[in-house]
Amino acid sequence: MAAYLEAAFEEGDPALVIAALGDIARAKGMTQIAREAGLGRESLYKSLGLRLHVQPAQVHTE
Repeated sequence: MAAYLEAAFEEGDPALVIAALGDIARAKGMTQIAREAGLGRESLYKSLGLRLHVQPAQVHTE
């Protein structure tokens, strides 16, 4: 899923990114995504409609 989304971002087409997010959400299930994010399902739908913020993952090197 991460590679699919990354490829969509690399294309630079917002419509492709939105389509990829929708594909991932349907594949994983909005209820599960909301639970993992600590949101209600309705709140998740609203947040996906407002803004997308990308942040690099923290890498632990020990």
